[in-house]
Amino acid sequence: MYAEMAGGSGGPGDGTGNDIIVNGIVNSTTLCSDPGTQASSITVANTTVGGTDISWTPGAIATGSIVVIRPTASANLIPSDGTNYTPNTAWGSAGQIDVNNRVIYRSNGSSVTGITGLLPETSYTITVYAYNGGGTNICYNTGTPESITFMTLAAEATAHAATFTCLTASATTINLSFS
Repeated sequence: MYAEMAGGSGGPGDGTGNDIIVNGIVNSTTLCSDPGTQASSITVANTTVGGTDISWTPGAIATGSIVVIRPTASANLIPSDGTNYTPNTAWGSAGQIDVNNRVIYRSNGSSVTGITGLLPETSYTITVYAYNGGGTNICYNTGTPESITFMTLAAEATAHAATFTCLTASATTINLSFS
């Protein structure tokens, strides 16, 4: 068994540190670094009573972006380095930073469509974080991420008034009655 533990600056198995070699197999322990730039220019489109589509400009030197949606009334929690959240466009099934902060996208693209499971007439905040690395060696840039707030549409009425009555009360007033 051979172990390099401290002060390394090179790659796996180079003898400068950050490597653990067990039975001839190199296991690199090089840590990831936060991306230097954040995602920007977030936009929403095609918003419905229960969903929306999102696009953004990815960070210039990032592996990818993670998109988090939360009800605006809920506290913002940032993603934790080393945690790979499982994204899902169905909000109720999306990976959780906590119960209100859900990861609906994690990859190297610049848009996500078909987000579902949001409540009607509710304000939501979208935050996009750039990240580097992957697996347990993932680092999120949590410094000043861009966010945008949007509101889902109101649900349509399921019924309408069965009767309508209009009576003249005076020369300038009418009484309307719906039932």
